[in-house]
Amino acid sequence: SMPYELLANEPSARILEAENRSSKMDLAGLTVRVVPDLAVKLSDERILLVDWKTSRTSGGPTAEFQLSVYALYATRKWSVSPGAIALQEIDLNEASSIPFTVSVESLASTAERIRTSAEEMLSLLADPANNIARESDFPMTDDISKCVNCNFRRACGREVSE
Repeated sequence: SMPYELLANEPSARILEAENRSSKMDLAGLTVRVVPDLAVKLSDERILLVDWKTSRTSGGPTAEFQLSVYALYATRKWSVSPGAIALQEIDLNEASSIPFTVSVESLASTAERIRTSAEEMLSLLADPANNIARESDFPMTDDISKCVNCNFRRACGREVSE
């Protein structure tokens, strides 16, 4: 069911967070920013975490990982077990909902994936301890087709009009 249907039948449901941009958690010395679209405490004490989607990429592994990161955050922020967390990806275009579940094992895997990814990124820096990179260590690609999906295309002047 869609969250509004679920919440309509949840008179004592309480919104815990809605797109709180300052949300973060500490993970092995890393500060991880986490911005769930919606976090609600249900009357049965479970926490519902919602991720709104408006594109055609619903249900993919990226969405599952993102919701798993939200769940990891919820276990720490509100001291709940993975079994007390309900995750839903809502596709606003299709008016459809995809539920996800997490376990202690899947959350440990998510935490490890974050740590590994951060280590890989830090290893590319000239001075990891001070988060300093050398631009010359990151040459621009000659394959312009890669620029469409690049988060830095505006900074390098190769912004592609879509």
